[in-house]
Amino acid sequence: MEVVSVAEDLVAAVEVVVLAASVVAARVAAELDPETLRFEMESAQSSAATSGAADAQVTPATHLRRARQELSEGRLDAAEREYRAALAVEKSSPAAHLGLAEIARRQGKLDDSVKELQAALAARESAAAHTTLARVYLEQKKTALARAEAERALKLAPNYAAAKQLLEHLPGGKAPVAPPKGDKP
Repeated sequence: MEVVSVAEDLVAAVEVVVLAASVVAARVAAELDPETLRFEMESAQSSAATSGAADAQVTPATHLRRARQELSEGRLDAAEREYRAALAVEKSSPAAHLGLAEIARRQGKLDDSVKELQAALAARESAAAHTTLARVYLEQKKTALARAEAERALKLAPNYAAAKQLLEHLPGGKAPVAPPKGDKP
């Protein structure tokens, strides 16, 4: 009986470690998402080209940079203000919605986090956003929804390691193996 109890405790501990690692990976992916960074740069360049010099300093990209800085320093209220300021200028900013989703997740408002992630995905699909949504669903104990989002992420980016790892750690799950390029099924 003690062996079973120890094994169950070990499994529970491993699940906690995997969940913690996936949360850290989601934060890093959200902060380093190349699609988001490229979008912000293009947005800043187009704003600078169409605005005067004074207006070019406060762009959605400026608000997003400030928001990320505030978020990384743990100032959630200030980060939220900056993300909302970015949305006031650019209503469908995926990066702003992703940031608000992260704030809501950190505050334990998982339903709000889901809504913001869905808004980000409506503006622009990305494997990182689908994977983050899968992690939030997993925190809500909605395994089937988590699996579906991880699979959507892998459809967009078949070699996306974070989605593969998440899918492998879901109960009864293995990440689908992408066929080698050039091979026909």
